[in-house]
Amino acid sequence: MKTNRTAVPPERPSGLPPELTSFVGRRRELESVSSLVDTSRLLTLTGAGGSGKTRLAAAVAGARASRDSGETITWVELASLDDPVLLPAAVAEAAGRSEELRTSDAEALVRILGGRPRLIVLDNCEHLVDACAALVDVLVRQCPELRVLATSREPLAVQGERSWLVPAMSLPSADTLEGLEGSEAARLFVERARDVAPVFELTEANAAAVAEICRRLDGIPLALELAAARSRVLTPDQIRERLHDAFQLLASSSRTAIPRHRTLRAAIEWSHALLDETDRALLRRLAVFRGGATLDAVEQVGVGDPVHPDALLDVLARLVDRSLVAVREDHGAARYSLLETVRQYAAEHLEASGEADDVHARHIAHFLRIAKGAAPHLRGRERPAWVARLMPDIDNFREALAWSRTRDAGSHVALVGALGWFWFSTRHWAEASQWTTGALELEEARRPGAARAALLFAAGSLACLQARPALARPWLEECVALAGSLEDASLEAYALTYLGFVHGQVGSQDGVEPCRRAAAWFDAQGDLYGHRLCRLLLGTMAAQRGDLDQALTESEEGIRLARLFGMPRELGISLQNTGMIHIERGELARAEARCFESLEQFRHDPSHLFIATSLDYLGETLGQRGRLLDAARLLGAAEATREAVGAVRFPINEKRLAAKLPGFIAAAGDGAWREAWEVGRAQAPDRILDELPDPTEPSPARVTDDRGPEDPPSTASGAGPVVDLDVKVLGSFEARVEGGDFDPDRWSWAKPREALVYLLLHPQGATRDRMGAALWPDTPPSRLKSSFHVALHHLRKSLGYPEWVVLQGDRYGLAPDLVTSLDVHAFEDAVRGADGDVGRLREAVSLWRGEILEGESVGPWVEEHRERVGRLYEEACLVLGRALVEEGADGEAADLFHRVVLRDPLREDAHRPLMAAWARMGQRSRALRHFEEMRAFLSRELDAEPEAATLALAESLKAGGEAPVRS
Repeated sequence: MKTNRTAVPPERPSGLPPELTSFVGRRRELESVSSLVDTSRLLTLTGAGGSGKTRLAAAVAGARASRDSGETITWVELASLDDPVLLPAAVAEAAGRSEELRTSDAEALVRILGGRPRLIVLDNCEHLVDACAALVDVLVRQCPELRVLATSREPLAVQGERSWLVPAMSLPSADTLEGLEGSEAARLFVERARDVAPVFELTEANAAAVAEICRRLDGIPLALELAAARSRVLTPDQIRERLHDAFQLLASSSRTAIPRHRTLRAAIEWSHALLDETDRALLRRLAVFRGGATLDAVEQVGVGDPVHPDALLDVLARLVDRSLVAVREDHGAARYSLLETVRQYAAEHLEASGEADDVHARHIAHFLRIAKGAAPHLRGRERPAWVARLMPDIDNFREALAWSRTRDAGSHVALVGALGWFWFSTRHWAEASQWTTGALELEEARRPGAARAALLFAAGSLACLQARPALARPWLEECVALAGSLEDASLEAYALTYLGFVHGQVGSQDGVEPCRRAAAWFDAQGDLYGHRLCRLLLGTMAAQRGDLDQALTESEEGIRLARLFGMPRELGISLQNTGMIHIERGELARAEARCFESLEQFRHDPSHLFIATSLDYLGETLGQRGRLLDAARLLGAAEATREAVGAVRFPINEKRLAAKLPGFIAAAGDGAWREAWEVGRAQAPDRILDELPDPTEPSPARVTDDRGPEDPPSTASGAGPVVDLDVKVLGSFEARVEGGDFDPDRWSWAKPREALVYLLLHPQGATRDRMGAALWPDTPPSRLKSSFHVALHHLRKSLGYPEWVVLQGDRYGLAPDLVTSLDVHAFEDAVRGADGDVGRLREAVSLWRGEILEGESVGPWVEEHRERVGRLYEEACLVLGRALVEEGADGEAADLFHRVVLRDPLREDAHRPLMAAWARMGQRSRALRHFEEMRAFLSRELDAEPEAATLALAESLKAGGEAPVRS
């Protein structure tokens, strides 16, 4: 089975802005700032927008990370953060510690970030300068191992701060080629010009124009880049002329702005002036987006006179070409965004245009449609995919919510309600609670209708899950009545379910009737999600009235329905509920097994509240079985995990545990219990599942009477489940069923093999049409159905278990309870879990037997998987090779680097260490021959020369120089 995955250590710390272009010049600045960071607890880089503060800070952070000094680098991007209250949460999230933040104050950050060397980079502080100053003052005073590097248009004005003005790039000393040679500004202009116009050359004829452009723009990097982008259509002389006109216009309209602000504005204004009205209209409309936008979002918000739908892509492409819009790939789709300085400029023009309200209204309407469309999928098997689709737009949802609250309260109420299932599916419960309770206070929310009903359910269900029954009950009761009057049977059933949940939390049997009503509707509709929850709640309430046999029957039915539903989270919740029933029945070994099983499910689909509940039940069980310190640690971890989503323990669970805790503490000793509890409470919620106690550890003397020895042994053993189907596809295909041998005759037909691999690599399943188009791309539709079913028949026959391939809804897939092992997943897990360890990386690389289904005739669908896994293999070889070079194992390292260049001859970051390793091994001529072969290949295939670093290495080797360890 797949396990939780961690990423291969990146060469740059996670979160740093990507290096999409070369870092030009700034050597002196880099050295100066690096030295100041070493000697200052707080250093603020100041300067105008576009002066290169962010890029310089990123270079400093990247250089410090490469030292391998044990210092943690945390990059906090603040440009899209408007609410100063969310600043501590943003820092915690950037540090990967957001789940540990209990309250939104600086003292909470001190507790989770102090105690180890750390550099926090706060980028773009100017709009939150007071909040940043207050937070930094506390962090620097109370965390002696912590340093802060900030970028801002003004100092933070905190005691002990060193403020450092980022200078302009060095300017030409003369209007000649010789005078431009030492100029960083000229070099930047030329390199960026070549990015858009590869034939651009700096000559004596245009040297004077380039020199003047650099001076007119005061060496400001953003201004230079915007100017250079025009080299696609303008000569340097033409650019110089337009800058002159723009300066005159700007000077006459903004005499109070400081010179560098005027210069940056001139660059943006000049670029804006080159646009036609259609381009300008789209640019200013893009200012409403936060965190970028998909093409669909741009179409919905940006189209409208004069931007015609048919011309949108062309207009967008022009803005990208002119460096006014950035484009990046996110989950296989393009996302468009504005640099923050350009966005602010565009926003000013949007306000001046008189269409700001209309554009914002289209923005909120678009994201309201997305939220409404996503809601049904967020309580189905598609939930993970839909959450992944929605998360990149979380800042857009926040922008729409913030704008609509005061400008369009009706839309605000509708959007908050529509986002209910999204909030539930994420960990942003505390934020969601603020939006829902705030929306209920609005006049527009008091009007009975579908919007109020959805809002009541969102607020009530969330309050229920956060164990606030006094708030939840009236909201859910009104929601039930309103949904009934609206004849919204689905909403009524779900509201009844959560109303029953609220009653069950406080030990009331009043929840039985609502749950039974809802269960009948869910059963009739085939709604496994809701029906499962009702059965669990009915089981809980049966246990509360002492009917433990009925409780177990209901809860086991919940497990059955969860397995049919097929999602790990719902199965985990069902298993934990059954664990609680076993606790009530005194069947502690069974309870322990169910709790471990539930936590294993949550590895694949985490939910903080329900992880905490399983930890509580497991802690309670281990306490009764005598493993008291394990129990203390688990209960401490459960409390920390609940607090991360603003929840508390359900009252009925609190009451039951409170009766047992005094005995646990007395048996363990107050000091030992408290120490273990604090250890658990300090655990990072996202690491808790990796640090569970060993379920096979024998239990010492018990504190309470325990029927555990009479129970069957726990199925949650450290050995893990037996694999039903073990498949290898890296290289040649092999499949073993239930531990048997691979039978080539059984798998002699290619299409069943390919169909099995397709299903293993698409665990969410696929429709017949989609799967057929992938496996038979050239087959006419008239024959596709027949080909598909014949292959499926042979696949089931080859497996020997027809029930292993199932149809759920309109999707074919492997049975949800089938335990599979795929070497692709094992390889990915091994690489990402190696965490830079040489031995573990060796083991991971040894799993590579070749490309996926190498040598087999398969559809083009496999190429994206080959590319993904192949790139991971390359990176693993490079990371392992570099580590081996440090250990002096050049021969083994050279073999790894050679593997990479055989896969991708364009990877000069593998060619260089390969050449260096061969040279250190006494094979200098081989290294130089390899260089010449690579150089010929680049010339032949790309009409390009090797990179400067590769050329320098080759020249050094030719001259007899030492081969560097790092190349």
